[in-house]
Amino acid sequence: MPITQGMSSWTDLSDEDVSTMAHTLVTACSRGRAWHTTDEGGPWGPLLDAAEPVRNAAVAELVGRIRERVRGTRFEHDDHGAVYVWHDLLSALLPVTGTWGPTASPAAWSARELAVVINDVARALDEAQIEARWYAAGALIETAARTGPNQPELRSALVALGRSLHRNAHDRDTHAGHRTLDGQIAELLGLESLHPPDAWRRVLLLGDDELGEALLALAAKPPAKPSPRFVARRDKLLGQLGRDACRERLLTWLSALAAAKASSDEPPVVSAETTTTMIGLAHIAAGYDEAPMLAAIADLGIAGYRKVPHFGALAAKLGTACARLLAERPDALPHLARMHQRAAHPPSKAKLAALLEEVAAGLGVSAAELTEIVVDDLGLDGGGCLRRSFEHGSWEMRVADDEIIDRWRIGDQVLESPPPALRKAEPGLVRDLRAHTKAVREALGVQRARVENLLREDREWPYTSWVVRYAEHRLVGTIARRLAWRLGDADGERTVLWLGGGFVNLDGGRIGEPSPDARVRLWHPAGARPGEREAVRAALAAACVRQPFDQVDRHVLEPETADGDVQSVRRFAGTRVRQHQLAAILEGRGWRYELRSALFDSSDEPRLELPAWGISAVATLSDEEPSGETSERGILLEVTLEGVRFLAGDSPLDPHDVPLVAFSEVLRDIALVAHAADADADADAD
Repeated sequence: MPITQGMSSWTDLSDEDVSTMAHTLVTACSRGRAWHTTDEGGPWGPLLDAAEPVRNAAVAELVGRIRERVRGTRFEHDDHGAVYVWHDLLSALLPVTGTWGPTASPAAWSARELAVVINDVARALDEAQIEARWYAAGALIETAARTGPNQPELRSALVALGRSLHRNAHDRDTHAGHRTLDGQIAELLGLESLHPPDAWRRVLLLGDDELGEALLALAAKPPAKPSPRFVARRDKLLGQLGRDACRERLLTWLSALAAAKASSDEPPVVSAETTTTMIGLAHIAAGYDEAPMLAAIADLGIAGYRKVPHFGALAAKLGTACARLLAERPDALPHLARMHQRAAHPPSKAKLAALLEEVAAGLGVSAAELTEIVVDDLGLDGGGCLRRSFEHGSWEMRVADDEIIDRWRIGDQVLESPPPALRKAEPGLVRDLRAHTKAVREALGVQRARVENLLREDREWPYTSWVVRYAEHRLVGTIARRLAWRLGDADGERTVLWLGGGFVNLDGGRIGEPSPDARVRLWHPAGARPGEREAVRAALAAACVRQPFDQVDRHVLEPETADGDVQSVRRFAGTRVRQHQLAAILEGRGWRYELRSALFDSSDEPRLELPAWGISAVATLSDEEPSGETSERGILLEVTLEGVRFLAGDSPLDPHDVPLVAFSEVLRDIALVAHAADADADADAD
């Protein structure tokens, strides 16, 4: 029964009755029985009709009750219903035009009472990580503006709320809302900002000398792309300040900005102002026709496209600006390809793919060919080694199968790390060589993944192109020379290895120089003849070759009789998997997938495009999830595999009509997810 039944107006109540009704209303709301004035039978209607003195007295009593309720207690964060209750109560009791509930007099709240509630909301945001709007934070700020924000207790509470808003940005939308409220507090208190500079701004502030200030002034308002006017101003400034000094400052800045990460008290995004300045610095850096500067621009772009959970790209505009700078220069295309290979954020990767297509079309090649052509060898020699000499010794780095081994030779000593004396005497040299080792390691991982993905693309190359891009390439060759290939010419195809600078048969016999019309493609066990897999394995063992990934031992999955009945492969149906693990495995294999939320995106499904075959694969997930458990961001922790469908355009394909190589590679990806789930289940059981 509504608590106001039988009452036509609060004017009929005595002071004691008002107090009792206020207590009843707060108690009812705290138990989840909150109504708005628009709800039929709600308790607010009679209060709206009361005379102002009575209404203010009732509201003052309600304010006191809610203050008693929140003081020294915690919001019930685990119950969204309880959060809505406090939102309703606070909204109703704050004198803000347009809020539901009675319009209270500003005098109903003292600065001390308001500070108590604001401090509790700040603590609630830190503890529960719920959007500020559910705590009527905007209404609290507006009420504080009317109450007198410069009263010390209230001012301190507003600062605490602003800082809590700043550090509790759980996703891009929440960050936008919190940033607006945070700005209102700063403006109310007459402050430029409530917070110290973020990680990226702190890097820029290192350039507080005349040179740095001049570069930042030019970078503050860059054009969409370097215009002739901007280029003229840039070149003039570099000449005035000294190109060498500016080079060192820019390299230091770009490297530090690419490595910067937000602290735990900062939103994990770059502000619009800082993003603009970083783009401007990249435009200035493009004035140097040098490999280290181009690499630094690419690293900055990779950082801009870095995927931040629940936010998307760190600074997508920065990534795109760096990519376009590199696309304008033929000598920078290896770095553009590296950006594409490193990008993990799907929309960013799609932008880079489109840009590569555009550049490739201008050069008259496909994007896949361009990606192969522009792979940088990073200074390696034909044996996968790199050597540098310096005053007191030398350094050597060698690619040994899947490992990167570097050694420092000082006199007669061979060391695995630089000695302290060298680190102290030549810190720049040590830093640069270590950075180069890291770059080779990262590039090797990227190329290994790219070459493995060729197994599902059915690509083939003219021998003359293949030998340059693969067998004899100083970086990619360390991978390609450990794989089995199919060599075809007018006399047919045969499986071969590349050993000692040329092709050999599986029995070790040397093959002469292939003919001009010979073609090469990657060998896949799905198409192997009986006994061929064993022969390849034996030939690799005899040559002491360790493969960079499973090729000869790759599991081949074939369609089963039941697969064609429903045009869906259901052999992994019912497998419960951790959703974040599923996304990580499949995205690493080239699939597209957005995490499912308990409230939205509940129909998203992983999808893999296979353009070489003109088909796509979709991993279907059950609509009935195994549990309602979610992360603190509302993302489902588990999902259930249901099946795999193959499509030609929008038309379903019978799995038996899918090329075996494509079928096997798709099912292998899903099997990796299922096996990871089994391993987790076994670990939990133990």
